[in-house]
Amino acid sequence: MLWAVEGMRSTRQKNITFEANFELAREVFLYPDSFLWLGNLSSTILALLGDLESWRFAHVNMSRNIPATRIADSVTRDNRTQSYVARGGPQWLSQTLNDEKRHG
Repeated sequence: MLWAVEGMRSTRQKNITFEANFELAREVFLYPDSFLWLGNLSSTILALLGDLESWRFAHVNMSRNIPATRIADSVTRDNRTQSYVARGGPQWLSQTLNDEKRHG
């Protein structure tokens, strides 16, 4: 989540919807005091979110979150340390987003 928020902030995006398929992410934002074991991670993310003009967080079913899952998998698998999505993204991403738009 930190990576996503930093990316949106650094590219000055507006009206952002962050989606996650795990409820724990939502719970961290709603009840940060219940997750003190995360250290300053949740407070860092919340502070960065405060810099964004407009955002929301949505819990979605994994089948509705295929593009984000594929991006996260490729970032982890290929050790990408900078947002290649901001530079246009890989070719498969455009096709995945178009498929989601048609079936979404």
